[in-house]
Amino acid sequence: MGVTNRNGFKAVISGLKAFVPTRDFEITNFVAEGDSVVIRGNMNVTLGSGKKVSARVITYYRLTNGKIVEDEPISTPPLTEILSDMMPPKSSS
Repeated sequence: MGVTNRNGFKAVISGLKAFVPTRDFEITNFVAEGDSVVIRGNMNVTLGSGKKVSARVITYYRLTNGKIVEDEPISTPPLTEILSDMMPPKSSS
């Protein structure tokens, strides 16, 4: 989601809880070395509309002083597709 501060992360999580009331994450791999962490797993969610969606996910985190400063999630299908109804409209510029 690209959020690097606590308040932004809390806002994203609040929005996700409302839009995705049922969430299940299974971590299949967790690798940490130095200031880098990679998590791979599966996500099963039920959207507020009742639609059920499954995805494979991998997320890279970079840490500084024990805090997440970079968060790069990748999923199949893409999170932007799964959460498309929650996303703001694209600008026409």
